[in-house]
Amino acid sequence: MKTLIAILSCHAHKEQDHVCRQTWVPAGGYRFFLGRDPNFGASGAAPLQDEEFLDVPDDYLGLPFKTQAACRWALTHGYDFLFKCDNDTYVHVPRLLASGFEDRDYTGWDWEGHGGYCSGGAGYWLSRVAMQHIANATLIMDYADTTRGSLKGEDLQIGEVLRNQGITPNGDERYRLHLPGPEPGNDIITLHDVRNPCKGQRMFDVHRSANE
Repeated sequence: MKTLIAILSCHAHKEQDHVCRQTWVPAGGYRFFLGRDPNFGASGAAPLQDEEFLDVPDDYLGLPFKTQAACRWALTHGYDFLFKCDNDTYVHVPRLLASGFEDRDYTGWDWEGHGGYCSGGAGYWLSRVAMQHIANATLIMDYADTTRGSLKGEDLQIGEVLRNQGITPNGDERYRLHLPGPEPGNDIITLHDVRNPCKGQRMFDVHRSANE
């Protein structure tokens, strides 16, 4: 079984990728996925060994297309399962890989609203079957409303695509959007703390707590 940890990033926040490399990312089996580099050609910038530059927008509104392109990349390269997360998500990799994800097509923190979908921030698993549905789907540019927030965010669209194919979330509360994060005394797998994002020094603090 071939698994990929797909970390969504962007050129504007590549410094956060380095924080991930210094804390939780494993020795292999992962990639940072970024969109089009606005400086490519002008500065000669090229992907690092663990990066993939995708031909999709590199901003927040383009996240649905970035996830779709990451799925297409994973399918092309023979992966059976993909774990999608963001570069401000902390992941306890040994727990992640031993979590039992391989028994289902779509696993993560289940938001029961909007028909049910797995939170993109907390991270979610996709089987090859699920990736194929996403790769073939027609997505739209995400959009925001100042009174209601993101209405067609990346994770909502992925959930809708899969639900239309009869695939519903396998809810697992070990993938977290708030404290506590992974610690020796619990079995929590990820933390995407919306109140205090895992960025910069905060990521190091969470990593320290996970390994005390």
